[in-house]
Amino acid sequence: GKLLRLRQEYFLASAGIQSAIRKHKQLFGDLHSLPEHWVFHLNDSHPIIAIPELIRILIDEEGFSWEDAYGIATKCFAFTNHTVMAEALEKWPVNYLAQLCPRVYMIIEEINRRAILALRAKH
Repeated sequence: GKLLRLRQEYFLASAGIQSAIRKHKQLFGDLHSLPEHWVFHLNDSHPIIAIPELIRILIDEEGFSWEDAYGIATKCFAFTNHTVMAEALEKWPVNYLAQLCPRVYMIIEEINRRAILALRAKH
C-alpha cells in the first residue's frame, strides 16, 4: 500500500513538473526565468516530492548547477497545510524513497545536509 502510494505521488509530481518545464521552454526558452512565470502550490504534504524532483530535472536533465537549481526551486513553490494532527500527515519509510527514487533521495539528503550546515553556522 505505502510503496504504491509513494509511486503514485512521485508519478503525479514528476509529470506536473515536466509538463510545466516543457511549456515554459516552448514559451520562454530559458529555464532561469521559471520563477517569474510559475508557482507550484503544494497543498498538504502529499505533493512535496515535487521540490527535489524539480531540482533533479534542472541538474540532471537541464545541466544546471546545484546552486542555480536550488535557487530556482526556492522561488517556485508555495506550501499550505491545514492539518494540525501529526498522525494525519503522510510519512514514508526512508528505504521506500531510496528504493523508488534514489536520485530524489540523494537530493533530499543534500538539502538536509546543507540546511544543517547553515543552521550550525548561524548558531
